[in-house]
Amino acid sequence: SKLMEQNKLCEKVKQQANITSIRERTHLTADDIAYLLSRSQSVAYKVLNDLNADLENQGYYTIRGRIPKKYFCERFNIPYESVS
Repeated sequence: SKLMEQNKLCEKVKQQANITSIRERTHLTADDIAYLLSRSQSVAYKVLNDLNADLENQGYYTIRGRIPKKYFCERFNIPYESVS
């Protein structure tokens, strides 16, 4: 029982650290996307690559493995304020 409580606390701390880390940055990684969408990393990489392809088609320069947080929020209809 005590071990389960510790695990829950550890998970809570990890989640808190993750959202704090996300708030500090302007771009998201696949780890961030997996966390925000509650999906696997492979799904997150697919989303990341699709969004970057969309941006490239619009003429924007992209960075492999990163997506602007604002663009991600727009596409997924997530209030930007909730992650910034």
